[in-house]
Amino acid sequence: MWTPRSFREARTRMRLAKREAEEEEFQKEEARKSKAAATAYKKQIAEEKRQKAASEKEERERKRVEQRQAIDARKAERARKKQQRDSQNKSQTAQKL
Repeated sequence: MWTPRSFREARTRMRLAKREAEEEEFQKEEARKSKAAATAYKKQIAEEKRQKAASEKEERERKRVEQRQAIDARKAERARKKQQRDSQNKSQTAQKL
């Protein structure tokens, strides 16, 4: 038999259990949201890191190309000067004869 007191106590226990269940569900939902936000943040950071690495790689490649062009230009200039010297020497040798 249910006495008024036992009925009140049972109802109180049920309310308390329901409140605890709701609070636990709320905490689980907050944890899910937090985890999703952390995952999104990690993905964003990883993407930014990839983009930075790609731009740094492009910059290194651009500098490498510029250096190669400068080296090739110096080589071409040296070759042109050598050819000019050689042709002058040939013309001077031809004039002496």
